[in-house]
Amino acid sequence: MRVCYFGIYSTGAVYPRNNNIIRGLRQAGVIVDECRVELTESFADRAAVAQSQLRMLGFGLRLLQSYLRLARRLLSLPRPDLFVVGHPGYFHLHFLRLCTRLVHRRVPIVYDVFIPLHDALVYDRGILQPHRLTARLIHALEKSVCLRADLVLIDTAEHTRYLRQEFGVPEEKLGVVFIGSSDMLFPQAGTRPAAPPFRVLWFGTYIPLHGLDTIVAAAKLLEDDPEIRLELVGQGQLEGQIKALARELQVKNLVFQGWVPVEAMHEHIAAAQLVLGIFGRTAKTLRVIPTKAFDTAAVGRALLTGDTPAMREAYTHGEDVYLVPVADPQALAGAIRELKGNPELLERLARSHRRLYQERFQPAALGRQFLAVVRKRFPGLAV
Repeated sequence: MRVCYFGIYSTGAVYPRNNNIIRGLRQAGVIVDECRVELTESFADRAAVAQSQLRMLGFGLRLLQSYLRLARRLLSLPRPDLFVVGHPGYFHLHFLRLCTRLVHRRVPIVYDVFIPLHDALVYDRGILQPHRLTARLIHALEKSVCLRADLVLIDTAEHTRYLRQEFGVPEEKLGVVFIGSSDMLFPQAGTRPAAPPFRVLWFGTYIPLHGLDTIVAAAKLLEDDPEIRLELVGQGQLEGQIKALARELQVKNLVFQGWVPVEAMHEHIAAAQLVLGIFGRTAKTLRVIPTKAFDTAAVGRALLTGDTPAMREAYTHGEDVYLVPVADPQALAGAIRELKGNPELLERLARSHRRLYQERFQPAALGRQFLAVVRKRFPGLAV
C-alpha cells in the first residue's frame, strides 16, 4: 500500500501526531510519500493569524505559495492508494480535492482533524468571540473540510461525537487514532525516585482545559505535608493569571519553571513520583486524552488526571491511571495524599501505564489502529 501524506502538517516534537502515524504506517510496511511544505509550525502562530488582518494577509500570501510548491511536488510522486491531509489541514484539503480532479483521480482522501480549530479558538482558549465574522468563517471552513473528506480522523470517540453534532459529519466517515508520544524523545525511565520530597509534576502550555487554578488550589491544601512539592513546567496563555493566583494564596509548596525543550522533558517526568494531567472546566477537557498522558506513559510514570469520558476510552481507574473529578481541588489534593501514602499502588500504576503505552500508544500500535479504520471505511482498498 502507498500513502501520500499531504499539506503543511506539523512535524515538530511538541505535537507528535503526524510523526507517529507516519512512523506507524512505515513500520506496518506501508510506503509513505511526503508531499509537505513548511508554512507555520505552532498552534500559537496559527491562532495569532486569526487576531490580525495584517497577519491574515501575510498568511494568505504564504498559503498561495504553499499551493504552488505542493502542486509541483505532487506531480513528481507516484499515484498513491490513499491521501492523508495531516494536521493542520484546514486550508489544504480543498486544494488537494481540486488537484485530484486533474491527477490521481478517485484516490480517497483522509483528513486528520486532531485539533478542531473553531472550538479551540472560540470556546477552549477564548481567543475569538463566537459572533465575530472571523469565527463564523472558520466554522464554515472547518465544516466544509470535514464534509468533503472521504474519511475524517480525530483522537477520541468523544471528539467524533463533537464532529457529528457540530458539523454534521456522518458517523461512517469518522475514525479514531490516538495521539501517542515521541518515544524517541521520551524513553522509558528506571525506578522512580523514593526519597523525599514527593515530587508532583505538571507540564504544558497553560491553556484553560488544563485547569491550573485547580492544581494551585490543591497545592495550597497540601501545604501541611512538607514532603510534597508540586512543580509546574511550561509557559502559555494563562501563565500570568496562574502565577498571580499562587501569589494571592501564598502557596509555598509550588515551584514554577519556564519552558523546557521537549527533548529534555522526559528527564523531568522521570524525576517525578506522580504526573498531573488536565482538570479544566471546558467542554474540550471532556473530549481529549492530553499529549502529556502519552508522554508520561512512554516514560513509565503514574498519571493522576480528571475523570472524563475520553480518558475512560483508553484507561481504567486504579489500574493504569488515577482519576478524580475535574475542577475539584479537594479531590485532587486527597488523591495526591493517597498515592503518596500508598507506594505499592503508585508503582503498579506506573508499570501498568508503561505497559499500556507499549500495547496501544506506541507508533506501531497507532499504525495498526489507522489501518483498521481505513479497512472499515474502504473495504475494497488493498491494505
